[in-house]
Amino acid sequence: MLDASFTISPVNPCLGEEVTLIPNTPGGTFTGNGVTDDGNGDDGTFVANECGIYAVTYVLDDPNGCNNSYTLNIYTDTVAPEIPSMDAWASGADAFDNCGSVSITYRIFDRRSGCSPGTGTYVFEFTATDECGNTAVDYANYVVRDITPPVIS
Repeated sequence: MLDASFTISPVNPCLGEEVTLIPNTPGGTFTGNGVTDDGNGDDGTFVANECGIYAVTYVLDDPNGCNNSYTLNIYTDTVAPEIPSMDAWASGADAFDNCGSVSITYRIFDRRSGCSPGTGTYVFEFTATDECGNTAVDYANYVVRDITPPVIS
């Protein structure tokens, strides 16, 4: 029986990125949503325009009239974005992703009151979300202190 398995490159594609489908045994046909096979029995290509899991199948006909097939699931962008150190977050939080743009949201996660009115520690939660819904979360503290000495009148 012929080996109908194949490999892909890159393994974790971004949206719109072309993936090369490389058969272990040439001579078959690749099929599936987003797949292009030129019919030469060699490599095929795959491109995802939406996030998700795509089943790609390679069918190899054997000289005896039988066929063998292999299906591989391709997952688009499974890597979460990265939020760099939050030390200087007050000047604007930022995040990076291996694929495309990232949106950042934040909220007050916790607040601990201080001794004086309006003082305390605020804990902010930052969430970075990429185009495929992968998320990263980080936290930063913001401390409000009363450093004004009292005035005697």
